[in-house]
Amino acid sequence: MNILIISALDMWSMGEKKGAPSLYLTLKAYADKGHKVYFLTSHNGRQALDMGYKNINIRRFSVPVPARLLNIRKLSFVFKSAWWLFFQTIAHRKGDRIAREDKIDLFYGYEVFGVPVASRLARKYKKPLVSRFQGTVLAPWMEKPFWKLKWWHHIKAMKTPADLCIMTDDGTGGNEVLKALDVDMSRVKFWMNGVNRTGNLKDSDRETFRQGLGIPQNKKILICVNRLQTWKRVDRIIHAMANVTEKEKNVVLLIIGDGEERKNLENMTENLDLKDHVWFMGSIPCNYLDRYYAIADIFVQTNDLSNVSNPLLEAMRAGKCIVTVDTGDTARIIKNYETGICLNMQDIPKIPDKILELLANDGLRHTLGRNAGQFAENNFWTWEERMKEEVRTVETLRNTVIARSETTKQPHN
Repeated sequence: MNILIISALDMWSMGEKKGAPSLYLTLKAYADKGHKVYFLTSHNGRQALDMGYKNINIRRFSVPVPARLLNIRKLSFVFKSAWWLFFQTIAHRKGDRIAREDKIDLFYGYEVFGVPVASRLARKYKKPLVSRFQGTVLAPWMEKPFWKLKWWHHIKAMKTPADLCIMTDDGTGGNEVLKALDVDMSRVKFWMNGVNRTGNLKDSDRETFRQGLGIPQNKKILICVNRLQTWKRVDRIIHAMANVTEKEKNVVLLIIGDGEERKNLENMTENLDLKDHVWFMGSIPCNYLDRYYAIADIFVQTNDLSNVSNPLLEAMRAGKCIVTVDTGDTARIIKNYETGICLNMQDIPKIPDKILELLANDGLRHTLGRNAGQFAENNFWTWEERMKEEVRTVETLRNTVIARSETTKQPHN
């Protein structure tokens, strides 16, 4: 197949090989199977020569409304609407040219900006459409007034009829949102992301890595792997560390990730006099994260919307003890005192006590980590398995559409 994938996202969300791997692995999976992939994105940055796959053709363009304006709260609705309109217009023109020149067999809209324009092109060329969503922010808003106005571009994308809709099962309740929007669920695949298998470092390699980071052997290590955005609530973990270090000095929190909240979080750390205990590591390449999971004693995550994120799944696969809060569907996989510690939202002030309990009880910490690893082994796909199933499903869809088309062309007696 010749596949056109359209998105406002870049293949790596935080720089080359950094951040969520979902989009990169999608492009790679289709290319590895021998399909020719055209990736059309509004990110016109420094990654123009990356990937290195002969079956992937990257086309980039710029939108004349700077993306940073979308973060100005009082004006974000206006700028987001303008940005959406510019994106749709330019992406349609660019995508139409690709479709005319290279005979696209299937259109694939990746996330809320990519789906509407991919749908228009699919209808024009009478080809199948796949829509893909990395979860949703809509579930907590559906009972609030004017939510459909605020999130109109999300709703428009999700209600766009597609031959196949892939909604990520990331704990944000995307399947229930689609049902509430009267989407035909017979065309929906509600799949969890895959999880990279984590390598087991030798004890000597762990110690060498710790020493390289400057962490003494007597210190326990907490890690948080997250994009530093407001709703990720990394501030909760920093505040918890202020209480933890009052009773336990031999502990350090490694915050892995980057984002617009980093400066605020660094200022908070300094104001709480935690610079010796909270270290900002920045974005780390995905193939390097194994080392951080290997040296960690506890993985902590306290997102507002959902905590069933790729980092949490990876931490479970690595057999780490988890401390998190029950938002979205988190309690479905983190059973309290079985596969980790999962607190209700009203119990967030208890996080320091839970961390101290785990730091003081090696047996409990190791048991919870071992249980988490076993749960992951029994229930999670690897990325290879996840993408293999998607490619198989899309290939079947395309073949079905071709067979249906040929049947309708046959003369009737």
